[in-house]
Amino acid sequence: MNDLNSLLNQSRINRSLFGQKIIASQKSRQGQGVVIGYDADLGYYSVQTVDGTIHQAESITTGAIANGQKVALILGSIPKIKAMPS
Repeated sequence: MNDLNSLLNQSRINRSLFGQKIIASQKSRQGQGVVIGYDADLGYYSVQTVDGTIHQAESITTGAIANGQKVALILGSIPKIKAMPS
């Protein structure tokens, strides 16, 4: 029984550490950009980052985002943007 408790405790620790690593990697993959266009066929915004990289991103903000508006950019398999307060 003691071995089982040890395994359960180690499993909880591993799960917690894994969750912390995921959160840390997501934070490091966030940035800012400026909307430079919208592709109505695909439904994606073109966003340019400070270093000049252009990403096609899906909006997670309700409502439209105008060209030239600063947005938060979350990189992942499908990059996402959300409007930043002005």
